[in-house]
Amino acid sequence: MVGVFVVLAVIGLFRDRARAGTSAKEDPRRPQVHSPGGVSDAPPGEPLAEADRLAASGRLEEAVHALLLEAIRLLSRELGHPKASSTSRELLGLYALEDRRRRSFEALVLAVESVLFGGRPIHPDAYQACRGHFGVVAARTLP
Repeated sequence: MVGVFVVLAVIGLFRDRARAGTSAKEDPRRPQVHSPGGVSDAPPGEPLAEADRLAASGRLEEAVHALLLEAIRLLSRELGHPKASSTSRELLGLYALEDRRRRSFEALVLAVESVLFGGRPIHPDAYQACRGHFGVVAARTLP
């Protein structure tokens, strides 16, 4: 079911960009973001590597989406795969998370919804905040 969400989200992202006539990467007004350690402070294959790579190339909306998808993967491994879910909003009600982790997961969900469904851009400080939320969500799942 998560796969269905991913496909729909990617289709929506490309549809919105096609309507706008430009990609985030091509937008000269798009601020550039670099993680503290360069392109990524996580080694390749680590949960933050792909998101940081996308952010460093100015693709902040995709980077925040990558954080959410990785959070869902980590939570599914930790708590079990949800039996009936197709959206990240539904996962909010299905994952049994303590309050702090739930609030951080919700912040990631809301950020992605504002991009995919609200058409709002993500700014570098919002990406960094989402990166912090990912850290809170993943706190129990990362070694």
